[in-house]
Amino acid sequence: MTTRGKSHFEVARDELMSHVMRCRVLDAGMEQREEWMQETIGYMGERYPDLSDIELRKLEIVGRQFIQPAIPFGSGHNAMTRGAGGDTAETVVPASDEVQAGEEEQELQPV
Repeated sequence: MTTRGKSHFEVARDELMSHVMRCRVLDAGMEQREEWMQETIGYMGERYPDLSDIELRKLEIVGRQFIQPAIPFGSGHNAMTRGAGGDTAETVVPASDEVQAGEEEQELQPV
């Protein structure tokens, strides 16, 4: 355990996520992301020699999941545009079948 009560694995994981954000890895293509992750996991193994091979592999798995978000990163990509080609807005339909008088469907704009 470290001085703040986190395990070495937790500290390494937090540092890896910080590196991903600081280095803007999500702005890169998948091939570049994979290369970056491979190099960074090697660095993390040297930086945290107390991590076992299993912990290092877990760190790599967590990191690879983090760099492959369910929704692509960047402007024009968000939950509202997912599956809609990225540039089109979706229509929001009220949950009930009844639309109150004067109430129309609302079009959401991408953020």
